[in-house]
Amino acid sequence: MINSLAVIVPVYGCERFIQKTLESIESSIDFFYQNYSNSAAISAEIVIVNDASPDNVEGVVDEFIQLKSSYKSIYKVVSHSKSLGAGAARNIGVKLSTGEILFFCDGDDLFLKEHIYVCYKALSREIPIQPEVTSINSIAVVKTKTKI
Repeated sequence: MINSLAVIVPVYGCERFIQKTLESIESSIDFFYQNYSNSAAISAEIVIVNDASPDNVEGVVDEFIQLKSSYKSIYKVVSHSKSLGAGAARNIGVKLSTGEILFFCDGDDLFLKEHIYVCYKALSREIPIQPEVTSINSIAVVKTKTKI
């Protein structure tokens, strides 16, 4: 049985979006814990890697964790002193995490609330598929302005 999961969130220049991102991750963790029968035995963590972002993303993350998070104790936050790129930030997140299953969510992306639950069931072979890597992409147009 898989006993732990981690969500790795590299952040750079996403101050405007990071709160919604973290809310969506926490919502997905909530859904997992409410709907998975053995969820009490499974630990979760969220690893945020600030890739020397020039905006106030770190301040927004800290404020969210302290004032709005339902899961203060599962966060790990690390900051680079200079930008190394998204790949390096993800790799640092992997090294810092203890999760047996790793999820990646960029700082300006959102998780669907069922995301962790469905992927966990698939990866623990409770759904009859055998993926080695999963990728779920979706696009939602929130507001557009088009000039012709």
